[in-house]
Amino acid sequence: MNKILVSWSIAYDVIMEFEWEFKDLILPDYIDNLNVCFNISKLEKRNWWTAHNIAYSLWLLWLKNNTLLLTSVGKDFLVEEELKALINYDYIYKDDSLYTANCTIVTEKKHNQIITFYPWALNTTDVLSISNLPCNDEIAYAMLSPNGKIALKFIPECKEKNIKTFFDPWQTIWLYDKEELNWILHHVDYLIVNEYEYSLIKNILGIWDQDILSLIDTLIITLWKNWTHLISKDLDIVIPAVKLETIKDPTWAWDAFRSGLLYWLIHDLGRELSVKYWNVVASFVVESEWWMNHTFTLADVEERLKYLL
Repeated sequence: MNKILVSWSIAYDVIMEFEWEFKDLILPDYIDNLNVCFNISKLEKRNWWTAHNIAYSLWLLWLKNNTLLLTSVGKDFLVEEELKALINYDYIYKDDSLYTANCTIVTEKKHNQIITFYPWALNTTDVLSISNLPCNDEIAYAMLSPNGKIALKFIPECKEKNIKTFFDPWQTIWLYDKEELNWILHHVDYLIVNEYEYSLIKNILGIWDQDILSLIDTLIITLWKNWTHLISKDLDIVIPAVKLETIKDPTWAWDAFRSGLLYWLIHDLGRELSVKYWNVVASFVVESEWWMNHTFTLADVEERLKYLL
């Protein structure tokens, strides 16, 4: 039992840069009557988003054959030949009646982001099933995130097979109502959120920190450029980010976070050390522009880890 299930989105991305700060154009007193335009200074179109990003970093960590991508794409999806050597496409469902999902990301001067996302083919993920995977009994961890509401289907399957389950809403908490969020937290092992998402979940459910920790095994709160807060019933530690001289693009740091965490959990190194490795792997990503332009070896990771030990 050493495989990793990644149920995440594959999408076309439109990446834009806003050279000022959002707060320069957004007046808090007029938030209920918002009418604003961000003049973009740079735009790029790319593919294939989060599922590929996680799988790529896991390939760098020698886990291609241990990583199962379970998601949906549309009729416009074409497998790039150079990616076949890196990523296992065997369990991706193609819906020939819809287009592949689309994501638009605007990043401002201080690296805050506004993201829009249209799921398209991801709305057909209900045809997917963990139980139908030929190697489902070998899955140790599942990372579940925004494929519509597929988490509501996959979580029971994971529980039935004793798969340790991460729920990472990735800024799509609005998909779930109060009852659904409450049910999710009662049935997953790990919750990964950023500061804003964590506050939003508590606000929706009307609960406090201790209430969430009574439901899940481990809570991971990230603020990528400063720290990661790891909290469980027997552990409460803040792990700093790796200090870097150059930060080029923070967009894909979270994807690398997840890859590093999953790799070292698979190797039974424990939660605290796994999160430290998670921070280190992410540091290689923010030093480069766009996804799959970063590279590292295990030796590189071990060397950079010394700064966090």
